[in-house]
Amino acid sequence: MTTWIYKATQTKIGDQDTRRLATEFAFLARSLYIEKSGARAARVRKVHLDDVIYFYYRLRDKQRTVDSVGAFRVVDGRKAPGRFAGFAEDTALLKVSEAPGDAAFLALLQKIPTVGEGYAHDPKLGAFTGWALKDLKRTPPDFEQGWLPSPRTTLYPYDDSL
Repeated sequence: MTTWIYKATQTKIGDQDTRRLATEFAFLARSLYIEKSGARAARVRKVHLDDVIYFYYRLRDKQRTVDSVGAFRVVDGRKAPGRFAGFAEDTALLKVSEAPGDAAFLALLQKIPTVGEGYAHDPKLGAFTGWALKDLKRTPPDFEQGWLPSPRTTLYPYDDSL
């Protein structure tokens, strides 16, 4: 099992909707391939079932505040009735089935917010993708800016012994 630090930013949807996706719908949206270049997203293939993700969100304020969303375990979400259409290639990412009965979940993924672009289908897989989550009901460690050198959305392994 690996523990990951994942920091989302307002390039897609706002912090409240991102938090709602994670806590209410147990989902962290993430593409396997990068929209503009089509290259594989860094480290996404290295996240496996049962890994833990400490999930943070960088707010768009002058202090560049990073807020904790929570601590989550990556789970096999295929048991969620009709929500997922299987794993994306050889990863723990799931493809969203876009079933009409899952309207509230899909509305968040398809939302076009004023702060960003909304989520798009993975450019090579043609579907929304992401990790199914189980909320561990614990607070991740306080965020340290030095963990993630990039201001963008980033995923890095975390050493729990620090």
